[in-house]
Amino acid sequence: MPPDAELIQRINKNDRKAFDAVVREYQSMVFTVCVRIVGNRQDAEDAAQNTFVSFFRKSGSFRGDASISTWLYRIAVNASISQIRKRRWSQMFDFLSIGEQHDGRSVDPAGDPAERPDIAAEIKQQRRDLAHALGKLQEKQRIAFILHKYQGLPHKEITEIMQLSHSAVESLIFRAKKALQKHLSDTAEQFSEKTQDFGGGRRLRYVSQEQKS
Repeated sequence: MPPDAELIQRINKNDRKAFDAVVREYQSMVFTVCVRIVGNRQDAEDAAQNTFVSFFRKSGSFRGDASISTWLYRIAVNASISQIRKRRWSQMFDFLSIGEQHDGRSVDPAGDPAERPDIAAEIKQQRRDLAHALGKLQEKQRIAFILHKYQGLPHKEITEIMQLSHSAVESLIFRAKKALQKHLSDTAEQFSEKTQDFGGGRRLRYVSQEQKS
């Protein structure tokens, strides 16, 4: 029996240790996708909790045609969407400040940001601008883009999570990138004009990464 199927079978028998093992293994992943989608920690924590509650309640319907991680992604996306609909996206701006990475690349200036408050302020504003731009995307475009760009998932897995065709996912991501480029073009141009090399030739990179992808 595949490991995932065996684990689910144990959970169906109310094996708390098995459920706790799933939570320990995937809680970071679930919280990350939730916070990227909903936009703030508090709502992400609620969405993540709802994800695991739903996972436990629905474990009996697990058919083994997808991995636990894919299934949890799917539940987390739905839980996050439900959470978003409780609030206006325009009120959610802090998710891009969580962590030090943007698409696997550092978005903070070289050296201690405290030593360059002007640069730190610019980066913070850029994060807010991108959050605004993401909020303008159609819901499915935003989800597909976040799963691909921020979670690093391949198109095949996104099709399983969103239960869409491969071509539909490709189209959503393509349109999301185009829309973001349009929303951020002015900001990116202003930012690139101000951006210079800092500390050993390292260059600040933020919105320009979206333009190049």
